[in-house]
Amino acid sequence: MTVTDSLAIKICRVVCIFFMTYVHVNPGKANWTGDVSENLIQIGYILGDVLGIASVPALSVLGGFLAVAAYSRRGSWWLYIKERWQSLILPLITWNAIIIVLSLLIFFLTRAQTSITRHLMPFNQLTPLIIIDRLTGYYYGSATTALNFLRDIFICSVLLPLLIKFIKKFGVAIIGIIWFAGLTIGFLPIIIRPNILIFFTAGVYFGLHNKNLTPSLECTFKLFAALFLAFLLVILIPTFWSSYSKNLSNTAFQLIIVSCFLIGTVALSKSRIGKLIARLEPFAYLMFLSHATIMLVLWGIWQIFFGADLTWPYSVFFITAPFATLIVVIILHKVLANLPHSIQRIFNGKVISRSNNYK
Repeated sequence: MTVTDSLAIKICRVVCIFFMTYVHVNPGKANWTGDVSENLIQIGYILGDVLGIASVPALSVLGGFLAVAAYSRRGSWWLYIKERWQSLILPLITWNAIIIVLSLLIFFLTRAQTSITRHLMPFNQLTPLIIIDRLTGYYYGSATTALNFLRDIFICSVLLPLLIKFIKKFGVAIIGIIWFAGLTIGFLPIIIRPNILIFFTAGVYFGLHNKNLTPSLECTFKLFAALFLAFLLVILIPTFWSSYSKNLSNTAFQLIIVSCFLIGTVALSKSRIGKLIARLEPFAYLMFLSHATIMLVLWGIWQIFFGADLTWPYSVFFITAPFATLIVVIILHKVLANLPHSIQRIFNGKVISRSNNYK
């Protein structure tokens, strides 16, 4: 991997995760009322609905691209999956447990309900499966909604040897097949969000056929040809078009945004600004894991001084919350770096390299 690619990947992680946090700024866009200004609605759409949501497929492509090399280095499917469990599922459970405990504490002290406690109530109707789902997201019910993504990425990692075999046998056509299958029949209960598998597989294809993150012209042409054929298949079959045209357009839109992300980050990697952004990469994963918990605390503090009103002061909170979260994450990261490695793995999914993270 070239230095440019390495920088581009770091930048892409930082940018994607940062914008993803806008999707989860409290109290959530679903709870916005008529008090929210039209300007904030437009800003929220761009930051959350476009850049934030498109970050998921972008990270999926990166995950697939990097998975090829990681799997090759391990030389063993079992060792690779064991490592992925430690880096993905273990911290997922940790941070889900933290936000559940925090939300319950808030409820018992103030009687104020968060979305987490509302999903747990009534307490006497909780079942073991619901509790496990809130902790692990096995059926996409993580207490922290964003962490559901890790569940599907882990399953994609489990399927990696099979995806590699399919790609070697069917070539780029397998991406079109997976896209068509995901749009129509889906992959439940194995994969909950089919787009994650689609983009992860595209990343695996890039990893097998390109030494660089930016695919060659030939590789790009083959990919878009396969997707275009799947697109035509949906259009030409009336039943599919009437049922899945919306999902098709959403996936196509995400593909465009993902392409812009990857091209943009490669361009940024050659600039001074890009190198500054790349220095934040060691904190990116911890920010992804912890942002919902940190924002819950920040939202509580905000309400003490400004209340829960969603008029113009809330615009300040919405725009600045991810920046404040990043500051908290940097402090938390430095604290974790001084703790035993076992604690670091529980909270961060991996051991923090103190020698490289603060340059």
